[in-house]
This record gives sequence, C-alpha cells and structure tokens, in this order.
Amino acid sequence: MYLGPLLIGTATGYFHAFVALFLSGSFLTAFLTLMISGISITLLLLVTLVIRSEAASRKPHGSSHGPAQFQPVSP
Repeated sequence: MYLGPLLIGTATGYFHAFVALFLSGSFLTAFLTLMISGISITLLLLVTLVIRSEAASRKPHGSSHGPAQFQPVSP
C-alpha cells in the first residue's frame, strides 16, 4: 500500500536530480535536489493516501457513491 508513493517519490527525485545535474553541473546541487524533491513528493503522496483511507473508513457503509439527492419538501 505504501510502496507506490515511495517508488513514485524516488523516481521523481532522481528525475529532478538528473535535471539539476544537467543544468548546474554540480553534484551537490543534484544531491540536494534529489533529497528535497524525493522526500517532499513521497510525503505528499503518503499524506494523501492516509487521508483518503481515513475518509473511506469513516464513510457509512449504506451511503451511495453519487451526489446527495435532496427531496423537495411539500408545504
């Protein structure tokens, strides 16, 4: 369940690191970009996954997946 965000964050971090290495030519800049980009994307995806799983667990089981249907009230 948590392997997907970790892999996506790592791949994104490596991609940004290669771009930074190509643009700046500095290995330090590429390494810092890898750390910052990879960790931030991974944390963002993990937080999103946890929030979605919490929201799914709190939803009542009898609710429909569509929008709420409001019945008109007769006077």
